[in-house]
Amino acid sequence: MKIASLKAHEILDAHGMPTVECMLILEDDALFTASVAQSCVRSAESHGQTDRLCSMQARKSIDAIEKIIAPSLLGNIPDVVAMDLRMLEFDLTGDKSSVWAQSMLAVSMAVCRAQAYCNDLELYELIAYLTGFDTISLPAPLLGIINGNHVLPLQEIMIIPVGSPSFRSAVEVGVHVLQTLKTSLQTEGQFSGYGEHGGISIPVSSQQALELLKKACDIVSSGGTSMLFAIDAAASRWYHADEKEYLVNDKTLSATEMIAWYQQIGATFPLYLVEDGLASVDWQGWQELSTALNNKVQLVGGDIFATRPERVWQAIEMKLGIGVVIKPSQIGTVTEALQVAKLGKEHNQPIVISHQLGETNDTFIADLAVGISADYIKAGGLVGGQHIAKYNRLLMIEEELLMTC
Repeated sequence: MKIASLKAHEILDAHGMPTVECMLILEDDALFTASVAQSCVRSAESHGQTDRLCSMQARKSIDAIEKIIAPSLLGNIPDVVAMDLRMLEFDLTGDKSSVWAQSMLAVSMAVCRAQAYCNDLELYELIAYLTGFDTISLPAPLLGIINGNHVLPLQEIMIIPVGSPSFRSAVEVGVHVLQTLKTSLQTEGQFSGYGEHGGISIPVSSQQALELLKKACDIVSSGGTSMLFAIDAAASRWYHADEKEYLVNDKTLSATEMIAWYQQIGATFPLYLVEDGLASVDWQGWQELSTALNNKVQLVGGDIFATRPERVWQAIEMKLGIGVVIKPSQIGTVTEALQVAKLGKEHNQPIVISHQLGETNDTFIADLAVGISADYIKAGGLVGGQHIAKYNRLLMIEEELLMTC
């Protein structure tokens, strides 16, 4: 079945900002769509100016899809690897500008869905085949419960339900914890809404936030289910490269002091995983962090890798033992994201498939996580359609897999 039409249009993301959706139609009129997170950088500009610039970028992405990419793919059978390679040859920027990466990824995801259809496969089955994996499994969810703000420096505080017999039951535990914490905060007049990642935003210190979460988890814990904690520090936000120091809540810390902070958290709470504990450019600090914490918590890196194989390989050569956070939008094509995942798995690095800010309701990362048997999926909190869509897709996949057992 060949591609008959490939077009794109502008839609709004979860924040109401313009982004792009690709629409691929086969000869039998089967339609496949894919939308990607908008990559417009938010700044201190007025909202009107930011909207205008993002809209211009979405328009450029649409033009790239319809005027550059589409003519080379029309009339061909969907083949995501071959077509990704062809799009990479067309990268006029040489470095995948945000517009071009956005355009490529939207097409790449739509082609992948169409190829699965043509081969009578589920999307996650095709992804497993492309990466050479014989089996598939659902990831453990990193469920965002608390989001950072101007007071709380940690970007996300998450839980990992332990002992849950299914993905559905793990998600239900997360919902219960979230609602328990919300009710407690409302009772005390402290509930102030939700953050950008779908968790509760509480203007308290890290210690206080973790204590509140621990109380909520203790209330929910029953029937053999317990919760481990995970944090996304997003420490690159605090790093000053010239001084090689971190500025956290007006306090200047060295990498060693940052590590001591994580050790203190781990000594007080059931901390299991730390994402982006240090800055993406602080390789020396990561070596120290790996030595200090690797036997006690699982370290994973998003910013340090940026879904780039050369950076993953650098960490492998340095024997850092850091898990890889994969965001397809950082690399630009499905094929390249799969290459990074395969590299990490071949060297026994935990794999986290992650959402990002500016998401849409597209559920591709859910199938991606299952197809590569990722260790974890980070789809945000349990509030907001862009997050819930991913969880719902994973629940559907779990039902499908149980029916085939």
